[in-house]
Amino acid sequence: MKKGFTLIEILLGTGLAGVLLVMMCGVFVYGLNAIEKGRIRTTALNLADRKISESHNMMKTLTPEGEIKGDKLSAIISDNRVIKFNGSNVNPAENYPIWDPGGVSVEAEGTVAIKGTGDFNYIYALTDYADNIKKVSIEVYWLEGKVGSKKIFLESLVSRHQ
Repeated sequence: MKKGFTLIEILLGTGLAGVLLVMMCGVFVYGLNAIEKGRIRTTALNLADRKISESHNMMKTLTPEGEIKGDKLSAIISDNRVIKFNGSNVNPAENYPIWDPGGVSVEAEGTVAIKGTGDFNYIYALTDYADNIKKVSIEVYWLEGKVGSKKIFLESLVSRHQ
């Protein structure tokens, strides 16, 4: 009696190993796609968080009267793109009262290109929330492969006395 495997046993074993290998490759590719989607979403969240941090830092640059010059406001909030204060375009030479008791609305849109990840569009809004408190809202949009447009939304509160 000879010891060893027959040809049929070897073929069955090889076939079964091949099927398992193909399944494992599919799981690996799915995992890589999930990692990429997570990286892009994390980048978008970091961008939104950065805009909220810029709003907190802006409060520290205000004059004692609670105003900021238009060029600084544009540089902080919208990366020198179009920004609106109470519905009107910001003039770089003018001062804007962030803590005006009559109410304040600051809106901006912009695009940030992040190398290796893509372009992220954002919409920024700073509105009154309560006395000495403003609400900062950030929406970040991006295109994600075959899925299409995706977005995240973050809100935070900033106070006059940081």
